[in-house]
Amino acid sequence: MAKSKDGVIGIFSSDPNISWLVNQLGKTENHPVEILHQLKNLGRLSLIVIDLDNLQTGEEASLTVQNIHREYPEVRVFALTSISGLSDMLCEEGVEHVFLKPVLLEHLYNSILSAVKNIRTSSSREIKASRSSSPRAKIFIIDDELEVCEFLRDALEDSEEGEFEVQYAQDPQRAIRACAEFEPDLVIVDLKLPQMSGIELIERFKRFSGFKPKDFLIFTGSDNAESIKHLKSLGFSCLPKYCDLSEIIDAIVSMCRKWKLVSKVA
Repeated sequence: MAKSKDGVIGIFSSDPNISWLVNQLGKTENHPVEILHQLKNLGRLSLIVIDLDNLQTGEEASLTVQNIHREYPEVRVFALTSISGLSDMLCEEGVEHVFLKPVLLEHLYNSILSAVKNIRTSSSREIKASRSSSPRAKIFIIDDELEVCEFLRDALEDSEEGEFEVQYAQDPQRAIRACAEFEPDLVIVDLKLPQMSGIELIERFKRFSGFKPKDFLIFTGSDNAESIKHLKSLGFSCLPKYCDLSEIIDAIVSMCRKWKLVSKVA
């Protein structure tokens, strides 16, 4: 499914009546619409409409929305539910609109079109803003190979694509302590580390009650396409360890844009 300038609308529902909505949206201004069978790979979506009656409990619904916003903070969420008591809780979790079923599909349709229009306007503003700003971030590198740490540090600090302050550690436990003091915006982490894996380390950061980095880039020593595809399907940003330097810089710049880690250019 190709992207449009407005992004992709994702629909997650087993309700046969929603097929009308999908067809109508697909015909209107050629908006890409995708039926989601699993809640993954949401990074390319700008708006998701999720039928929470597919889940078993209100707690599951709340956790699902929390996970979506944690991993994909820029995705806007509309929710469908037949449980009236869920509305307030879902709004607190950041759901933009809650539609109580049975929903008037024409109302949902018009609400989606209005949201897409707002997304288009916001995207235009961000493009204009990006032309007068430069990526700026504090980056922490975690890799047990000293030469990798030093190479990445020098490459990022010398990069003309942005202004990056970089620190590194070879040991996961030391990295956690150092990050608490350095407070990095982004972390580059090796998949295979002594004591724990890179994914386990990321989960520790996410559970940590103190400072949390905004995003993570996983380095894997494997160039196996399926392995990398699997990591990406779990919601991780991932690159093979020995990719081109330009790919690493591009990934970091993209993360900076995503999290609005920029400074004004004089």
